[in-house]
Amino acid sequence: MKKFKGIVGLNDFFSIKIASGTVWLSVIRNKQEKNKRKKILILGETSSLAEKIIPILTKKDFEIIGTRRNVNKKNLKIYSLISLDLSDIKSVKKTLKNIENKEFTHVLCLIGAYSYIPSNPVKSLRQINIYINTYVTNLIYFLDNLFYKKRIKANCRLLVFSSRAAKFGSNDRYYAVAKSALEGFVKSRGNFLPGNIRINIVSAGLIKYSKMYSMMPKKVVLSHEKRSKNSLLDVQAIAIEIADILEDNSKLSGQIIYLGPQYE
Repeated sequence: MKKFKGIVGLNDFFSIKIASGTVWLSVIRNKQEKNKRKKILILGETSSLAEKIIPILTKKDFEIIGTRRNVNKKNLKIYSLISLDLSDIKSVKKTLKNIENKEFTHVLCLIGAYSYIPSNPVKSLRQINIYINTYVTNLIYFLDNLFYKKRIKANCRLLVFSSRAAKFGSNDRYYAVAKSALEGFVKSRGNFLPGNIRINIVSAGLIKYSKMYSMMPKKVVLSHEKRSKNSLLDVQAIAIEIADILEDNSKLSGQIIYLGPQYE
């Protein structure tokens, strides 16, 4: 009988087959299964939605890498964290370099924040520039570069979270501008993508019990509830819908997928 030669790693497993008095030993590499595993990059790991989505995706056997502005080594997570500060283009480029050849199967962008910029645009020009540079220019630059240097797989599913503000406007006009720009980028980038790559927008109204919900003026919250006929969805409900969309087999790309109630 031939002797088996070679080193067997901890991630290997054996199958033994007995035939005609001969014992055959074969080693099957778990690496093949690992390569098939779903790997997701979540931009905005500290968001309310991420807190609810991550446990769902963990149960679905996703390998998760999340981004946050400051990564504290004392943070003990069951998933990986990498630093990404969108207000700093050097950080953006460094993160893009670090994820080369990662070949993500999924990308979920949950980044977005109210600007809270004063109403006088002359006095607030610097704040406007910083906000737009962070949530439009640098974010779009980052998303656009995901399509190169094997950062994503040929069948990657990318979802970018937006808001009804892009369609109806907002009491925070710069937030509405940022979301409108993102939707325009996704609609354009979704055309003629190679392989089976798909990128879409998921758009929701105000999400109950989210961080943004708790920070909004009461009159704005009441306006959202009125326009939605008091049918706003909470964070958990939206998280479940997004997790389902991430795994659907739709061929749509460059489209807006609306979640929750329709506004009037």
